[in-house]
Amino acid sequence: MGNISRKSFIKNILYSGAIIFGGGTLLSACGGEKKEPQTTTAKTNDPCTDLSGLSDADKQTRIQFNYKGQTPNSDEFCSNCLHWRPPTGNSPCGTCELVKGPINPNGYCTQWMKKPKSVG
Repeated sequence: MGNISRKSFIKNILYSGAIIFGGGTLLSACGGEKKEPQTTTAKTNDPCTDLSGLSDADKQTRIQFNYKGQTPNSDEFCSNCLHWRPPTGNSPCGTCELVKGPINPNGYCTQWMKKPKSVG
């Protein structure tokens, strides 16, 4: 092995680091896995997804209460909730006292509360 000056050694280390860093950056830019952002405009069978008339605060409440258009619970769904208000007109969507916007009768949120049994 020949004699290498300290100056040459440091220069070679710096060049090697630059090549490794630059190559890694280039590879990640060219071949990295790119994930598509998820959008809320995805097609769905839920007719109650139009939030165009809601304020940002109302949309945030839907998120905060974890509203879903389809319940994960077999016996807890919007149409048997205390806060549910049935649809009016030709709309299949009802409303809710707590979560603004169109509400799917088969939906659910964390504020679900069982309706009291009717006396009659």
